[in-house]
Amino acid sequence: RIVILGDSTVGKTCLLLQLCYKSNTMSRKHLESISNNYVANIIVDGKVYKLELCDVDNLDTKISKPFSDTDVFCLCFSVGDMDSFRHVENKWYAEVKNCSPNSPIIVVGTKTDLRENENKKRGKKDDDSPTAIVSVKEGRKMAKKLGAKRYLECSALTQKGYVEVFTEAVKVCVAPKKGKK
Repeated sequence: RIVILGDSTVGKTCLLLQLCYKSNTMSRKHLESISNNYVANIIVDGKVYKLELCDVDNLDTKISKPFSDTDVFCLCFSVGDMDSFRHVENKWYAEVKNCSPNSPIIVVGTKTDLRENENKKRGKKDDDSPTAIVSVKEGRKMAKKLGAKRYLECSALTQKGYVEVFTEAVKVCVAPKKGKK
């Protein structure tokens, strides 16, 4: 079981839709009819794994209880949204460690296409105006600070990196636990 946490606009649902339905866009009506739970199969190192995926962007009391059954948490932020980046540590990580302190986490920077677009724009400008884009270095630094097993980036829009997010999540789940044989 993989729980995907992050602010409501960071692209978690599009990431899941890309994996489950090979589409990162669906009509608003269709999206509203889909629950926050998904199932997908993925092949990792020649073996098929059935993933139970849960999309969480609201920490109400109904959500917290199932955290104990989680194999890995993916804490997501948009590289184009510094607030969502800060919330990974201040909100989502704190909740995970409170409810399931021994579960592994992966930090995921989403919407990397925004960084690529910003870099293209900056290349056309002469100024060095500040940007709210989160760098790879900043993402890795936070992941290390939180003790995350991995730091990954992806874009459901460009379809870059999304398979790797789930492949690495599976690898974290099946990796031998320290102190266990």
